Amino acid sequence: MPATAEETRRVVLGSGENYLKEVDGEIDTSDVDKLITDFFVPENLWGDTKNGGTLTYTPSTYTVTDDLGRVVETFLTKEEVKLALGLVRINDKILIPLMETARIATSNVTGRKVLKVGGLSNASGKSYLVGFKHIDNKRGNIFVIIVGKNDGELQLSFSPESETILNPSFVAGSMDQEGTKIILVIDQPQTETEVGA
Repeated sequence: MPATAEETRRVVLGSGENYLKEVDGEIDTSDVDKLITDFFVPENLWGDTKNGGTLTYTPSTYTVTDDLGRVVETFLTKEEVKLALGLVRINDKILIPLMETARIATSNVTGRKVLKVGGLSNASGKSYLVGFKHIDNKRGNIFVIIVGKNDGELQLSFSPESETILNPSFVAGSMDQEGTKIILVIDQPQTETEVGA
């Protein structure tokens, strides 16, 4: 189906919301509409967004040339996908998915939560369904979904002049038998009648 004039003129501006849920194994990608409906719900909201989110797709290729320097064919050999997020809230729900060896320890002090981090034997091996929802009520929302683990450095910066921002970077694995690494859904722009309804 050819793109409408409104789609070809679309400009993406603004941030969105982060979503996260622990998963075990492959997910069902055969019904993307159901996946969006089930995943992008309040209980899977993950922190508050700061500085938006960035999806990066990096292909690696190998090009075959002949002895005369003419390109014969280029092959795709590898794909790397990362979803980088910015988080401005800190609690155990936010921190545990960012550090694979993090776990909650007991405390006798009311209202205190203790996280222990470290020790390779404590690696959880967990993967997460990670999503970013760019919200645009006029032009249509954009949904980004991957399954992966954080491989970004965790920095807790305590400064009197600025808030602490966490910047996880989730590396995507395959989420189904087809090898899918990204589900990217772009809602259609609404007409003026639909926006005003």
